[in-house]
Amino acid sequence: MIKVKVRFYASLRDEIGAGEVSVHLNDGSFNSLMNSLRVLLGDRVNRLFSEGGVLRNGLIVSVNNTIIHLSKTREVELRENDVVDLMPTPSGG
Repeated sequence: MIKVKVRFYASLRDEIGAGEVSVHLNDGSFNSLMNSLRVLLGDRVNRLFSEGGVLRNGLIVSVNNTIIHLSKTREVELRENDVVDLMPTPSGG
């Protein structure tokens, strides 16, 4: 079992209702993290996932300060004490 920290930023933090959470995973797959967030956050997780259960377009994901393209998240192998940041894309003008 490994523990990772997940941090939420900007409007995502407000909608989730937390700036960060610690999650215990059975394995280091990104899919395991997403499943754990579904359980932990309940309905609030809808801000993260589309109806198909995949991460919503318009999210930025980073692991230990390295941005991961959404199409590459399945390749991520998380380790003990990794930090995953989830943030909305910047907007404005």
